[in-house]
Amino acid sequence: MKITWIGACRSFATTALILTGAMAAAIPPPVPLVLNYQAKLTDTNGLPLSTTTTLIFSIWDAPVSGSPLGAFLDADDVLPANGVVSMLVGDDPGNLIPTSIWDSGATRWLEVQVNGNTLSPRTALVSVPYAMRANSANSAVSATVATNAVHASTADLASSVTGLVKSLPMDGQAYVIVEVTADPVQNGINLVTAYNRAEALTPHGQPLSARNRAMVVVLPGQYDMTTGTLLMITNYVDLVGLSTARTDQYIFGESSGQGTGILRQTASDVRIENLLVECTRSSGGLTFSASDPAAYFPDGALAGTVVTNCEFRADGTNAYSTRRAVEYSGTYTNCTGGRIAWGGFGTASGIFTDCIGGTASFGGLGIANGVFKNCTAIDNSFGGLGGTASGTFQNCTGTGGSFGGSGGTASGNFTNCTGGTDAFGGLGFSGFASNASGTFTNCVGGSGAFGGISGIPIGPVTVTVSGTFSGCIGGSYSFGGGPAISGNGAGGKFLYCNGGTSSFTATGAPLALYCVKNGAAYP
Repeated sequence: MKITWIGACRSFATTALILTGAMAAAIPPPVPLVLNYQAKLTDTNGLPLSTTTTLIFSIWDAPVSGSPLGAFLDADDVLPANGVVSMLVGDDPGNLIPTSIWDSGATRWLEVQVNGNTLSPRTALVSVPYAMRANSANSAVSATVATNAVHASTADLASSVTGLVKSLPMDGQAYVIVEVTADPVQNGINLVTAYNRAEALTPHGQPLSARNRAMVVVLPGQYDMTTGTLLMITNYVDLVGLSTARTDQYIFGESSGQGTGILRQTASDVRIENLLVECTRSSGGLTFSASDPAAYFPDGALAGTVVTNCEFRADGTNAYSTRRAVEYSGTYTNCTGGRIAWGGFGTASGIFTDCIGGTASFGGLGIANGVFKNCTAIDNSFGGLGGTASGTFQNCTGTGGSFGGSGGTASGNFTNCTGGTDAFGGLGFSGFASNASGTFTNCVGGSGAFGGISGIPIGPVTVTVSGTFSGCIGGSYSFGGGPAISGNGAGGKFLYCNGGTSSFTATGAPLALYCVKNGAAYP
């Protein structure tokens, strides 16, 4: 994401108005407590954004790190015109910028999130046409001349005045801020209460919709759900942690049993951002089904879901980080789960970017037919252990049996991926039909990878090596090779590939050009 400032877009729409004695008789107009924000938004290729974009504004006390001020958060969905957006920040009567933000006179900084991505650096808020706080006044609500005012609303003369400062309400037209206390259990109750209030909001006087959303703002703190659940059952109600350090917003609890979790989601069109959620269930067995409890427990096939910068954990072996054996069809970015996460024993059909999973994640023992970029998991992930890896995989890393390995099918497109033993359609044991029929470019596997057979099978096996392999590296018995049996390479193409002992099947007369087998040119 690239952002280009336009004109005075970094400036307040309200800053210092300096009046001389001759001007004192004039009554200035009311000072608007808003910011005028203009920018041009482009994607990573420099092309202007033209789709609906969510911008979230907050004000901080430092250019980096620091703390948000006044509990102010302004979220707006905008439709850029050739990438250009122009809007007012803090213009919602129910969500004004708190005047107390300016009390110290220190520089304040505007932070902007665009579709969940925090722009860097923050922007210093400087003075231009009007002022939002009198230099020598805490709050000049009524005065004549505000010499260096920043919030002299209808000033006549403000040289040393103290008045009432209006604070940000916990509820706005488009948001509800969760009240945080020193008691984690009370915070858990407050979280549920805030969500229930957000469901009833009508932002801008209109019903909730994909372009008119409500937001539950989770402030940094600990939220103990005990044995309860946050039910996310309403579309267009989002759950967003204020700090991009997701561990700052820690939601945890002990699941009450089967068929539930800490975050229980049935609504499809929701956004979940900047959270750490943990299921602390310490006892009670598992049924090894979709009913087993998890920190994140969504219904299957919720294609409208967007989860960003979240981590889901299970404390021990009596729960899962994310619900197993269902379909994950949403968009997931910079998220972390444990074993059997993200469609393990189910389907991973969504878009996964910079995500991490444990054993059998991303459709392990199931189907991985989504788009996976820069993702990492361990054994039997990405459609491994008898599963199917038919999606698009770029710069992903798995270990043994991943990417349709260990008796599965690797029929997708794989670029710059790394797997272990029996990965990429390799066969680790008998009784499974293995298939490496996809397109593999610059990938690395271990022994028995790319349709190979790493061990001596007992009983009949079927191995098909009909894909296209370019610049790939395997260990012993790779590319359809095996210690006692070879795979069928009919239709297969091996270009600039490197295999170990007994690699490259000759069965089916596959095409092999410029390859290396056990250190020697092949064929």
